[in-house]
Amino acid sequence: MNKYLQKLFFISCAALIFYPCVAEAEIDPLNQETLILTNEEDIRDVELFETKIKAVSSLVTACVDEENMMPEDCQCKHLKASKDFSTSFHKLLEKHPDWSGKQINVKGDNGAIEYTLFMAGTLLQAEAVDSLECAQ
Repeated sequence: MNKYLQKLFFISCAALIFYPCVAEAEIDPLNQETLILTNEEDIRDVELFETKIKAVSSLVTACVDEENMMPEDCQCKHLKASKDFSTSFHKLLEKHPDWSGKQINVKGDNGAIEYTLFMAGTLLQAEAVDSLECAQ
C-alpha cells in the first residue's frame, strides 16, 4: 500500500486511536455487548481516558497531515502521549475488567449517546503502541 493510501486508511480510522480501526482488526462493533454507564465514577473514568485519546489523536493526526509521516512514525515522535494512552487504557481495564471487549456508551444530559468507547478495538490500539519499535 502506498503512503497516500496508508494515510487515507489511517484517517478513515479516525486518526489512530479516537475511534479504533475496527475494519483492520476484523471486529464487528454491532456484535459487541453494550454497556450504558450510569455510575458517575465510571463516567468520570471514561471521560478521563477520553482526554488521553484526544491528546494522542490530535498530535498524531497533525503529524501525519503536516509532516506527511506514517502513523507509526508519528506515534514514535509523540511517544510520551502514545504511552500515556496505552498506560491509561490498561489501568482502565484493570479497574473495570468487566468492560473488556464491550462497547461502552456514555449518555449526555439529554439522554442521547454522547460518547462510545469500543474496548476491543481500543485494546488493539494499545497493544500496537506497546509494541512500537522506535528509533532512539
